[in-house]
Order: sequence, then C-alpha cells, then structure tokens
Amino acid sequence: MKKILITGINGLVGSSIAQALINDHQIIGTIRANSDFQLINNIKNKITLVQSDIREIVHHTKEQDLDIIIHTAAIVSFDPKNKAKMDDININGTIKALKLAQLKGIPIIHFSSTAAIGRTPGRTFVDENNKWVNSSLNSAYAISKHKSEEKVWNFIKNKNGKAIILNPSIILGKGKNGESSYKIFTYIKKGFPFYPVGNTGFVTTRDINRFIQKILEDKVLWNERYILNSFNASFFDLFKEIASQYNVKTPFIPLTKNISYILMKLDFIKSKLLQKDRTFTKSSYHSGSSVIQYSNAKIKLYLKETDTISSIKQYL
Repeated sequence: MKKILITGINGLVGSSIAQALINDHQIIGTIRANSDFQLINNIKNKITLVQSDIREIVHHTKEQDLDIIIHTAAIVSFDPKNKAKMDDININGTIKALKLAQLKGIPIIHFSSTAAIGRTPGRTFVDENNKWVNSSLNSAYAISKHKSEEKVWNFIKNKNGKAIILNPSIILGKGKNGESSYKIFTYIKKGFPFYPVGNTGFVTTRDINRFIQKILEDKVLWNERYILNSFNASFFDLFKEIASQYNVKTPFIPLTKNISYILMKLDFIKSKLLQKDRTFTKSSYHSGSSVIQYSNAKIKLYLKETDTISSIKQYL
C-alpha cells in the first residue's frame, strides 16, 4: 500500500484515479476552498482531504507521510483572458508540486496534455518524439502546459528527480455536466446540431487508471513522456456514437470556417453579457478542425489493448 497525494482530487482525472486506487492505497487529496465534492462524494470519508491552493501545497502537506505525488491540478480554458491565471496555476503550481517531491525525496506523476506537445501546420501524426515548435496554433493553455513540462524536465535532469509526464488526449469519463471534456456528452444530450470537422485522439479514464496502476506496480519506465490515447476518431463519429447511446439526433451541421466565425462572435457577446468565460474561440476552433492522429504505441507496450469508441457507453 502506497501513500499517494493527488492534487486536484475532485476534478475529472483526479477523482477517477482516486476511485480506482482507494481500495489498495492510502489517498490524500488537495482541494481548494469551497470545492465541489460531487465526483468523490462516495469516497470522501475514506480520503484524507487537505484544503490547499496548489501554489501553497508545500506549506499544507509537508508534514504528510507520502510515497508519491500524482499532480492533476490545473486550469483548462480557451478564453484568452485567462492566460495569466493559467500561467500562474499551471506553471507555478507545478513548480510547487515539484518542490514538495524534492523535499520528500519522492517521485511525481505529472499530468500534462497532448496540447503541450504543440500544434504546427501540416503535422498530422504525433508521438512522444515530437518536439515543441512555437506556432500561432498553440493556445495559451498549451503554452502554459508546455512550460510546466519544462519545469518537470528540469527536475529530472538538474535535480536528480524521478518523474513521469503523461500527455492525455481529450479525456472521456464521468464528470460534471457542463465542465471539462464532459461538456461533449452534455452538448449532445441537449440536441445541439453542430459538430467540429476535425479528427483527434480520445482517452478514457479507465485507460488512464490502468496505466497509473502499471506505474504504481513499477512496470513503467520513469523519467519519460507517455501519450495517453485510447483511440483516434473524427468528432462526427464520436458524436454519432454518443447520440446513438442517448437515443437523440446526431449533430448534423459541420462547423465550417464561416459558421464558426459567426458562433465565435455570438459567444463573445454572450460572455460579455453574462460575465462568463468564452467557450468558443479561435483556439477551440483550431482544435476542433485539425486532423491529427495521436500514437498510443508506447502505452500499448504496457496495456496491450486500449478502449475503443464503443467503450464510451460506460460514461453516459
């Protein structure tokens, strides 16, 4: 049994990992003040919860007896106005998590994103060997996660640290309506008619949890990057599969450039009127219209098989 600290334990990834590990390990989780416990409510009494902003994690957890850190806490946003906040939480939060790992002399699993590998015009296949290239296609979120990764590599190379960087593609799992990638399920269930025209990678929380188990069993090489990707699919095919499971109409209007431009303007106006973050921006348009295949060959060395598009019914 390991004593595992999960940052962002009430989020989509952190909660799923906690649910998978709770019976075999001692779980400590960080949460922010006024956090929502919806995704961990059934195991809340089995977890040691520590109220802490990720930037103050060293102060609040330095007395905890820990074997490993799983760092999932981050801010994900396509709204350009959140750039400073993402830099602060995603980069500085990672620095603090690494400082705690160094202080304790323990390894850390850092959750990044395929976005951190970067987007460049013409690139249609991505594996762990791809290098970051500065590009206008890289969102503020992608840049913040890339810079976070640089801190982890520095921890490995210059501070004799032990770490693994995980780059999940779009995560499919049980979440909260309207939040994170679970928005996809909510969107289709409500019968919205549009679908992005691109192709990308998707990873289920079940495959994420299976890979985490392999790491904890010391069956995975440390100080490396792993792309977490269950399958590649077009957004249309994914939306069609989800719609069939909900028994609702499949989105049928492709998000062409002209339609997207109109929707971006409407989304901007809506965000101003309601004082809410924008959800459909130039970055999200590029993400949804790109045609990219993400490799999962490296994780299949450990998992053998990964989930397929038909596996998503377990998350509805």
